[in-house]
Amino acid sequence: MFRVLLLLFVGLLSASPAPAQHRLSRTVLQSLPAPELPRQDNAALLHREEQVRRPGRPRDFAVALPVHLSPGTDGKWSTDRGRAIWHLRISSPGAKSLNLGFTDFRLPEGAQLYLSTADNRFGPFTAADNEDHAQFWSPLLAGDELVIELRMPTTERTGVGLVLTTVNHDFTGVIDEISGSCNLDVICGGADGFPLIDNYRDIIRSVAAYTLNGKSQCTGFLVNNTNQDGRPLFLTAEHCAVDAESAPSLVAYWNFENSWCRAPNSVESGQPGDGKLDVFNTGARVRARYSATDMVLLELDEPVNPLANAFFAGWSNESAAPTDGVLTVHHPNIEEKRISYSYRETTVSNIIGDSLYSGGDFLRVPSWDVGTTQGGSSGAPLFGTDGLARGQLFGGRASCTKDGDDMFGFLHRSWTGGGTPSSRLADWLDPLHSGTPTQEGLEQSDLPYLVVPETPNLTRCVTDSAVFVLRVGDGFPESNRVSISADPGLTLLAADSVSGGGLLRIVYRGRETPAQAGEHTIQVTVSGGGVTDEVSLRLRLLGGVPAPAVPQYPVDGGDDVGPFARFSWSAQEQSAGYDLQLSNDPSFTLLVADLTRIEDTSYLVRYPLVASTGYYWRVRANNSCGAGEWSPAYLFKTSDLSCITGSAVDLPVEIPTLDSVRIFSQLEINSSTILSSLEVTVGLEHTFIGDVYADLVAPDGTVISLFRPLQNGLCSNSDLYVTFADDAPVTATQFREDCDPGTFGNYRRVQPTRPLSDLAGTPVRGTWQLIVTDRAGGDGGRITEFGLRICGEHTGKGDLAVGILSSPTARCVSTGGTAQLQLAGEFTDLDLRIAADNLLLDNYTYSLDTPTNVLTVNFADWMSVGPGTFDLSFIVTDEDGTERHAVTTLALLPTPEPALPLATRIDTSRVTFQWRTSAEASGYTLEVAASEDFADIILSRYTLGSELAVERRELPDRFFYRLVATNACGSSPGAARFIVLEEPSSSTSFTARDIAVYPNPTHGLLNVELVDEWQRQPLTFTLFDAAGRPVREWEGQGYALRQLELGGNSPGVYYLRIAGVDGIFTKRVLLLR
Repeated sequence: MFRVLLLLFVGLLSASPAPAQHRLSRTVLQSLPAPELPRQDNAALLHREEQVRRPGRPRDFAVALPVHLSPGTDGKWSTDRGRAIWHLRISSPGAKSLNLGFTDFRLPEGAQLYLSTADNRFGPFTAADNEDHAQFWSPLLAGDELVIELRMPTTERTGVGLVLTTVNHDFTGVIDEISGSCNLDVICGGADGFPLIDNYRDIIRSVAAYTLNGKSQCTGFLVNNTNQDGRPLFLTAEHCAVDAESAPSLVAYWNFENSWCRAPNSVESGQPGDGKLDVFNTGARVRARYSATDMVLLELDEPVNPLANAFFAGWSNESAAPTDGVLTVHHPNIEEKRISYSYRETTVSNIIGDSLYSGGDFLRVPSWDVGTTQGGSSGAPLFGTDGLARGQLFGGRASCTKDGDDMFGFLHRSWTGGGTPSSRLADWLDPLHSGTPTQEGLEQSDLPYLVVPETPNLTRCVTDSAVFVLRVGDGFPESNRVSISADPGLTLLAADSVSGGGLLRIVYRGRETPAQAGEHTIQVTVSGGGVTDEVSLRLRLLGGVPAPAVPQYPVDGGDDVGPFARFSWSAQEQSAGYDLQLSNDPSFTLLVADLTRIEDTSYLVRYPLVASTGYYWRVRANNSCGAGEWSPAYLFKTSDLSCITGSAVDLPVEIPTLDSVRIFSQLEINSSTILSSLEVTVGLEHTFIGDVYADLVAPDGTVISLFRPLQNGLCSNSDLYVTFADDAPVTATQFREDCDPGTFGNYRRVQPTRPLSDLAGTPVRGTWQLIVTDRAGGDGGRITEFGLRICGEHTGKGDLAVGILSSPTARCVSTGGTAQLQLAGEFTDLDLRIAADNLLLDNYTYSLDTPTNVLTVNFADWMSVGPGTFDLSFIVTDEDGTERHAVTTLALLPTPEPALPLATRIDTSRVTFQWRTSAEASGYTLEVAASEDFADIILSRYTLGSELAVERRELPDRFFYRLVATNACGSSPGAARFIVLEEPSSSTSFTARDIAVYPNPTHGLLNVELVDEWQRQPLTFTLFDAAGRPVREWEGQGYALRQLELGGNSPGVYYLRIAGVDGIFTKRVLLLR
């Protein structure tokens, strides 16, 4: 179904150029203060950039000039009719274009920010554009000079927060750069001899060009999810260097296309086009990344700009490569949107296009029949002929002058990625957990006509309660019928009607009316005014706790179990996770391991078990009904192999962007062990991994070559995560040739270039060094991991033991905590190391109570670790190097992200506030205040949901409001929003029968038909936007029919208020594009 967008999203950056430009005379312009920026040599900058360009590296078109400029210390203030005006001129001579980065962007309500050049003017940007990360990055403005203009009420001047920290000087002329003449404009179609393009008009609108940090360029695209809720998920290439730090600087440009079809290979096709960069979104957050497939999934800070008329692309995670042709839509050199297609069979390959790798992470397009790709195309989608996305562009050898191949990160491999929500697509693109291999796309214009559940799948114990919350689109009329169909025996409570733009709650109360255990499907239909939508919900009811799990390995009575054992057990139906305990005694009074929240049916110990020692272990399953019974305890004995571990404490170590540098990381081993076997773990973040190689230096000076430059320096993959071991399945030659450097969370096991066994028989005590050599400039990075796993003969104390006294608990990232360990045996001059997974911690102190041998550990906050679930490992070392380990589960909870306000619904009796929920929040507080600093809060209401209605009589005429997301770890206030209301007349006596407003929805012309008393009194017609701000006003008297032209406003939701002597009438109006 193809419909038109109705919903106006408050706070969207949808500014467009206006013809007024600076609005300043040349004399006044030149009198404005301008900071002196260092002069740039465009030719030298371009030469340097061209020297480091290669596949797998985003192209830079600008150089960042750091500044620190603000209205408090720079520029010039003036006043005009009660408004304070601040101007600042930015000039960087020779720049082809400029763009700005504000890292403190907090505009007060009523403030308007404009950016203008001699030819264009962007704005206004307002308080609605404030984000919790407090950053704002501007679009590109042509030329080498611009003016920043800030207007606000004089009373708000002291409340502005605005700091400009980056001016980006364009040295390539990115706005006027040309793409290869062989490329094909997306505007072309059947009339131009390219009928294939007409089949893909929708997916073309999913693609956007974007800039990052104001200086690099790539392509990305919107992707749909199975909840079909318009969540602005944006898929692109990881090598474009989008990370948590740079994502807020992303500026995505929509509909940047040439207005006419330029024939491929014509002179015109190789010249600048006439597309416009005036519809954009700014800011994003990283949701998932997986370097093996060069994938990064973002979520834009705001809903997609309503002027974009965008499309959320469908996708396929099927394992077979497309065989009947593919196409890609892209922005070469961030120029106007182009389309390329190939009729040839694609194959699954590795990153260099070797199709012998049937399990490879990439799809290889052998060549393009029409068009090509270029720098700036990175991140572009690969579509099958069915219009479903199959991956995103990494790069290759294709060009207008060469019939080369291109590699796309394979969506099928990105689907499961690294096995966690932050490293795979499955959790984000299939939030319903439907298991579907394909999902069709979604029109942005469909969103107002959809019913979207906040959480469509719930699992509860039979006797618990469950609440589904569904948001009804603004395209539905005021009153809509609700129909619910569910399995017999499932009793649900819900309203029988719901208003457009409102929330529908469907409640199951298990304590009062329990249903049968099992899967229950609920069909919900909302219909009214000719608009209908149906959604399916799933309620999984559990009859009780899971049955006991059955241990599998190590077997009961097992012997000669290795020091790094993998425990495994049978899967249990209705289980949500497992707990595992390990002890040296059958009563489990002193626990070596006390682990919870294990999602898999196996667990690999991170630190070695003690040699020739007996262990008992048991496991249990749990779900929302509680924990099941423990399994029988199994006893096993370890082999006589003694092992220790070591990790560098100087990490991360930065790798600078210089030519031929050697970087060192080191660790100390204090053990009398004589080495018999060794494994080395190395983690590197680097954008072109072919530049680097690494060596290990033992305490006696022996140098072990770990690996040499992959593909002789041509491997363009990013990052390296490898464990080097002599018995690894991948040889050093294979590793050097196949350009597969592993992934975070799934380290690749590889044989080193020189065998580690050359160190056998040597003492391990002393300093070990990792030396990383970076042979080329332009690409930096850092060493993120350096660890050793050493096994051999050790004559230390055998009676030492460590056990966990503290139970696993959930803790807040921002607070500390305490843990206690029970020591056994005589430790002398002990040392304690603690790690969260592989991250060594430094946020603790410890003390030993000698009479009880209890070691107490006090932790400060966990900010260096971040939220998530980790193995918290305690490594206690005696003075002779003897190590003992204990491990428990550390669950760290974040403070919630701020809630995103949605359109506020205003009528004559109440104001309904709505917002998008935050995954980490347990509740929300609506705060209303007279000033933006919320020093004097007028109203405060708490709710667990995502909507709150307040009677208008409780609210002042003008107020600020914000939403404070809360959980057990704290609260996060969102940005302030401002609303203006007028008191409705207490003598209102007219009803909707006296007035007809049509057509509604409208494309611009609105008819207001008045009857009886409405015709005989002076009337004021005021149009309010969705935030309650007046945007248009008309006056008149004696009309039976009044026509109002709304076409000059952005599409979305508005409220038309008609005020007369005897009353006020308000009608919601939907303005279409």
